[in-house]
Amino acid sequence: IYDVHLDKKTADIPVHSFYSPRWKISLQWSEIFHGVKRASVTIFDPQINLAAGPDSSEQDQIFIGKAWLEAIKELIPWRVNQIKIHQGDIHFRDFNANPQIDLEMSQVEVTADNMSNSKGLKVPLPATVKITARPLLTGTFEMNLAVNFDEQFATFTQNFRMEHVPAVGVNSVLQKYLKVRVKSGEIGLYSELTCDKGIYHGYVKPFFYK
Repeated sequence: IYDVHLDKKTADIPVHSFYSPRWKISLQWSEIFHGVKRASVTIFDPQINLAAGPDSSEQDQIFIGKAWLEAIKELIPWRVNQIKIHQGDIHFRDFNANPQIDLEMSQVEVTADNMSNSKGLKVPLPATVKITARPLLTGTFEMNLAVNFDEQFATFTQNFRMEHVPAVGVNSVLQKYLKVRVKSGEIGLYSELTCDKGIYHGYVKPFFYK
């Protein structure tokens, strides 16, 4: 599939919510040998734009709605068991801020396996997801999750660490929301989180280094 893009019709935002020049969709032959048909989806060079609207959530372009997910499912005739993302690019933008906000996370790599539990694992969290990226070019980001995609409400465990993010790179956000600016330093963010059927437990710890 070529040139996939998604947009929010109610949002007046000058960039696609999602764009990818190419998807590869195929059957997982290893699962056919187990007697089930499951799809593997590889998404190449996607760009995701999360954008804040001027004054209301109707104008925000932050969350992926159910209608979008249903549209994606219609493109794939089999249940998805594996997703891979190569060289993704995620932006958080606010075109109405002064100065405008554009925070970038580049080199995004995602591997999600056993999403439909085709392996038949007798464990509460059978799927695994690993994400790595480079926030603001020089930072590092790594997240690991164990997930049950068959539960109606969110059920997962997650840990992530983000380090070496240059603090001056987020000045536009600090200026808008906290009315402060920084001249140097680095930001780190660490989290461990468990969610059992929609009930969350865990922590998120930000750190500022000179």
